[in-house]
Amino acid sequence: MKRILADILVFLAILYTPIWVTAIFAISCLFYFENYYEIFVAGFILDLLYGAVGTRHVLYFHFIMATLFYLFSFLLKKKLFAYTRKN
Repeated sequence: MKRILADILVFLAILYTPIWVTAIFAISCLFYFENYYEIFVAGFILDLLYGAVGTRHVLYFHFIMATLFYLFSFLLKKKLFAYTRKN
């Protein structure tokens, strides 16, 4: 239930808040949930709504950044004490 509510809030944030607020909320969801794959969809929607068109700009910038943040959080979660599993 928490994940569905977080997804709805992220997609509402895409529509009604500045991009930096959406990014902060999506990154915090990356660390709260174990595998937050919805950040890829959010990055793609951000590119569709606010992405630059043309050859001088990077296409799918938000999607690429979402992928980098996901990979960074995946590697960082292994090193953080709060995410270590007890055997």
